[in-house]
Amino acid sequence: GGMFSPPQRISHHREEALDPRIAMNARGDAIVVWDVQVPTGCLLRATFRPAGGAWGAPRTVPDGHEYCRGSHTVAIDQRGNAIVAWVAMQGSTMLVKTAGRGAKGRWSAQPVIGRASAVAEPPGAVQVGMDARGDAIVVWIDPARVLGGRRTMWARIRPVGRPWGAKERIGDLAYESSLSFAMDARGDASVVWEDKRGMEVASHPAGGGWQTPNTVSDRKSAEI
Repeated sequence: GGMFSPPQRISHHREEALDPRIAMNARGDAIVVWDVQVPTGCLLRATFRPAGGAWGAPRTVPDGHEYCRGSHTVAIDQRGNAIVAWVAMQGSTMLVKTAGRGAKGRWSAQPVIGRASAVAEPPGAVQVGMDARGDAIVVWIDPARVLGGRRTMWARIRPVGRPWGAKERIGDLAYESSLSFAMDARGDASVVWEDKRGMEVASHPAGGGWQTPNTVSDRKSAEI
């Protein structure tokens, strides 16, 4: 019901900040995460704003010192807990990493949740979602699983207060395709991507498993 506020600088003025991502919960808590280029590679920075409050000082996300790829993504639950996921490179291996922020502001690195042999092109997308109570899902593309111009999409689920579950294969993508992922407050989630048949959607109801993908647009319609 109001107007946009004047812009505020939330990053250090002497740093080259890139690729911001933002997430908010229903009560108005917000978190922003971005890349910062440094001489040795890249850092992930984050700042948090409680509902009705002010932006805090930027914090470095643990274990986020990698090459800048613009692959990071962030989600937040109703209590203010947050999770960041991103793609990193370690030698010739692509890693999908996560870090968590507790509602009281403490960051902690979490286990590597995905690995793949690197390929010449940049790794595919990684996206994360959280429901209101803190259940989290990370979905990512494995670009090394190329077979006839196709890549494989995987997901892992972390119920609140428990470790990450085993990775699950959702489907294959056309070589040039990316993905788009969404998760609601109840925990229902869906992911959409482009396959050789057209636009595909797979859903994951709260407390259930991944359902068989549905084709929602044929290949010809998807290209128009």
